[in-house]
Amino acid sequence: MAVDLSMKTFVIDGGQHSVQDIISKLKFISTIKPGEKIDVATLSVQPDTIIGRLYRTILARGESRTATLEFIRQTLGEAFDMISLYINHEDAFSRQVGMMIVSALSVAKSGIMGLTETYKDDRMFVSRVEILVGTLEAKIANI
Repeated sequence: MAVDLSMKTFVIDGGQHSVQDIISKLKFISTIKPGEKIDVATLSVQPDTIIGRLYRTILARGESRTATLEFIRQTLGEAFDMISLYINHEDAFSRQVGMMIVSALSVAKSGIMGLTETYKDDRMFVSRVEILVGTLEAKIANI
């Protein structure tokens, strides 16, 4: 894995991701309010309205709670991969970048938990989100 700790980009699993991209996604996740659904393709939110449901059913066929959960899992995984690269680095700048990612992860929890209200009728989804947040908290506590 090629790593550039200057905050430009790093390569993971053959894809290009930047620190700014991951932190931006975490901040986006943190803004999710109860009742809002994520359009993963456009990284936007939609209210849970009849028009929103029609859009997701007819036009945005790939959008689902499963896609939302996978987007969040992938973003969290990439964030923790970055943290492990930056947090233990010898220079102060890299460590500070690592702590910025940790901070963004902590703030993202509220948006993730907002999904439990949005999908409250889907007990399995709510359980998956609660376990994801519990795991997130445990990982943050061990950094």
